[in-house]
Amino acid sequence: MIGLFYSRWKPILPIGIFWAAIVSFAQVYVGVHYPVDVATGALLGSFIGLICSQIFKKLQPEF
Repeated sequence: MIGLFYSRWKPILPIGIFWAAIVSFAQVYVGVHYPVDVATGALLGSFIGLICSQIFKKLQPEF
């Protein structure tokens, strides 16, 4: 979402990062995941999101 809408709505970056951080912290806090799991998931998810947003922008240039 950040990759697609950042150029149109700048506040999405801090809102998105804050939301992801709160969810990540909650998963570690309640003991569902280890910190390494959360960090690895964040890196992998960020990479996949970046690639998908770039592909979408190439296929939908008017977006």
